[in-house]
Amino acid sequence: MSSTTVISHSEVDAFLLCEQRHFYAFGDATFGPLAGLEPKTFSDSLYRGIIGHEAMSTFLKTFKAEGDFNLASQAGISEVQMLMMKESNPSTSSMKIVTDLITRILPRAFQFMHNEFLSQGWEIAYVEETFRLEIPLGDTALIYPFKPDAIIGDPHGNLYVFDHKFIYNFYTPDEINLLPQIPKYIGALRALGIHVKGGYYNQIRWREVKDLNAHNRADRFLPSVARIQNSFKQQVEVMRKIADLKNGDLDEWRDNNLRTLNGMVCKNCSFKLLCASELNGQETTLAKRVDFRSNTYGYSEGDE
Repeated sequence: MSSTTVISHSEVDAFLLCEQRHFYAFGDATFGPLAGLEPKTFSDSLYRGIIGHEAMSTFLKTFKAEGDFNLASQAGISEVQMLMMKESNPSTSSMKIVTDLITRILPRAFQFMHNEFLSQGWEIAYVEETFRLEIPLGDTALIYPFKPDAIIGDPHGNLYVFDHKFIYNFYTPDEINLLPQIPKYIGALRALGIHVKGGYYNQIRWREVKDLNAHNRADRFLPSVARIQNSFKQQVEVMRKIADLKNGDLDEWRDNNLRTLNGMVCKNCSFKLLCASELNGQETTLAKRVDFRSNTYGYSEGDE
C-alpha cells in the first residue's frame, strides 16, 4: 500500500537546525500522534514576523483586486488591528510591536513595494497561494507543500518569487547566496509548469536607523540551475529522513534525537526551557500542556 508524507521547507529547516527542536514541533504526541507543540506565547521576533506577513499579504491581495494603493494600505493596517483585537490578554510587548508595525514599519514597507514594483508596471500573480509538488519514491510519495509570500511579474512578463523578511539588519550578499528557500521555490514551481525567472528577498528592517532609505531593501536573486538542483536535492533527502522517522516507531524517534546545544541556536528556540528541563531529568508533561498547544503551523494531507 502506498503512503504519502507531507513535509514543508520550514520543517526541513527545523530538522537541520536541531533534531530535538524538530521533534518538539512536529513529532511530540502530547496532544495526539505527530501533533507537535507550539508555544502559546511567541517570541517578539516571531510574533512580529507572523503579524507583519499577514499585513503584507492583505496589502498585496487588496492591491491585486482593487489596484488602489491607499485602499490596500488601509486594509493591511486594519488586518493588524483585527489580529490584535482577537487576543484576549495582549502583553505589553505585543502591543508595542503592533503599534510599531502600524505607525512606522508597515507604512514604509507598503510604500516601498508600491514605489519599486507596483507603480512600475509589475503585476501580482499569486499571494500566499499553496502549491503542492508530489515526489514519488517507490511505494511512498513525498508531498512538498509550499506557500510563497507572493509571485509578481515584471513589465516584461518575467515572474519572480517574493519572500518577505522582517529583520533587524539587512542580509549580506553571502547570506543571500546561502539561503535555500527561494531556490527551492523556483525549482518546485518550474516542476509544476510555472516558469519563474528568479526571486526577491523583500527585506523589511524593523529597527530604527537615521537613514530613512535604509529601512527597506529588495535584493534580486537569480540562482543557477545547479544551485536550484542542489538545494532541492537536499530538501528531498531530508524529507526522506523525516518520513522514515514519522512512519517508524514514535518512542524510538523521541529517544534518539540529537540536540544541537549551541548558544546561537538555543537562545532563540521556543523550546529551550522545556529542553533544559528534560536534560535535567525532570517530568515535563504538565509544562507541555500548560505552556504549549498543538502545532497549528503546517500543511495537512488535504491542503490545497
